[in-house]
Amino acid sequence: MAASTKGRAVAGRRNQPVQRRSVEKVASILEATRNVMSEASTELTVREIEQRVDFSAGTIYRYFETLDAIVDAVLQEHADVAERRVAKLLEAIVPATFEDLLVALAESFIALYREQPSFTRLRVGGDYWSRYVEIEEVSNAGLVEQIADVATAAGVFPPGARHRRRLLVHWTAMGAAFRLAFKENARGDRIVIAEIRSMARAFASTY
Repeated sequence: MAASTKGRAVAGRRNQPVQRRSVEKVASILEATRNVMSEASTELTVREIEQRVDFSAGTIYRYFETLDAIVDAVLQEHADVAERRVAKLLEAIVPATFEDLLVALAESFIALYREQPSFTRLRVGGDYWSRYVEIEEVSNAGLVEQIADVATAAGVFPPGARHRRRLLVHWTAMGAAFRLAFKENARGDRIVIAEIRSMARAFASTY
């Protein structure tokens, strides 16, 4: 559903810029790339990115080794958006039941998909989906650990590795349902959204 990407390095990404001008250039590269990726009729190339920023391809390659590295950085940013969303909710909520927590997480993601169309387009389909899956598979286990930690501390989730493995399965299943819900409808398919809410409640009841 969401990727917890804290501490994950993007392959092909050169050293993180620290000077303000360099930071701004990287931001411009990522913004231009994100815009091209959202345009189904436009081919993503370094030349296309170059035409949308005010510096040369040589400068782009100073920060990224390959086009794939730029794509991965954009997808990483989108994954980070989801991670921050979850972290904010986990900091704010004191769940009375695990169902409260899982349903709140589901509602938070419904809102995220609706509020950020560009996130949704990249997240649920297109030529970049397979690359996003790689990021998500690597990091979802960490996010589930955070959820389980909060729920266990609140006394609403049982301790033990077996329950955490089950939660990872449930979290992944809900993520697949989200992709289905928003693939064709920016507001989300009403029937699938209702099923996601039911899934959250049903999964929570098994712990």
